[in-house]
Amino acid sequence: QGISSDNTVVLFPASDAVPLSDIPPPTWANIKHAIFIDSTWITANQILSDTRLDGMPRVVIAHEQTTFWRYHNFGETCLSTIECIYHFARQHAVHTSCAAYTGQVDELIFFYSHYYRKLQRGYLLRPEREFLHKTNYIKYDRAEQDCKELGIDVAAARAEAQRQIEAIKSAKRQREQQIQEAHLATQASQVAAADAARKASKQAQANQH
Repeated sequence: QGISSDNTVVLFPASDAVPLSDIPPPTWANIKHAIFIDSTWITANQILSDTRLDGMPRVVIAHEQTTFWRYHNFGETCLSTIECIYHFARQHAVHTSCAAYTGQVDELIFFYSHYYRKLQRGYLLRPEREFLHKTNYIKYDRAEQDCKELGIDVAAARAEAQRQIEAIKSAKRQREQQIQEAHLATQASQVAAADAARKASKQAQANQH
């Protein structure tokens, strides 16, 4: 069955979006497709204006707060993409299944957990990076243990990261020096050319007299 406004919803906190909690059970049964906008919050509205989404009913998750670590200024109810997918899939399972919810879609959070753990290992190995996060984010204190289990030597990895940083800084300094030297050489050439032109002009005037 193809995507149409009869069987598809767009999940986005638009002003005309209907809260998932307000969708009646018969409507849930008709929902076969859900569209999630996966982008930064700044560009999400541009994607929402895509003409292919015209006429698609919009829905919103109204009573959940994000636990995503990255900080933004759009409010606690603006969830990360994987949180949106999880909460929508869970609500769909609750409203379309005759049995009680027993975690049928909980494995979706694997992707959230996987990338969060990967990100935390990255910050552990690159301590010069600042970890910007929300005040109520999910703390994860096993990054060092994860590295050990993965056979990653934290000290060696940090030393290699520092070596790469210094190499990048050195290359940048060399490039800046080359640019400066080229600029000075150009200036010197221009000055020499101007001096030669003035001397040639004076000589020409002298010859005329």
